[in-house]
Amino acid sequence: MHEQDIESLLKEAKNKIVFTTDTIQAVEQAEIILIAIGTPPKPNGNAYTRYCDSKCKKRIG
Repeated sequence: MHEQDIESLLKEAKNKIVFTTDTIQAVEQAEIILIAIGTPPKPNGNAYTRYCDSKCKKRIG
């Protein structure tokens, strides 16, 4: 998966964005949550989201 224009959006938000591994802090203080996890492609080209699904369930419940 690739987010179009993510580089320019991150540069624009550089003074407003926070990176953390503290899930509680992130959820309590966030308006938007971005989760960066590798999503290798399936043979048909779609993203293999098993890792993302697993992390979200584990972290957020």
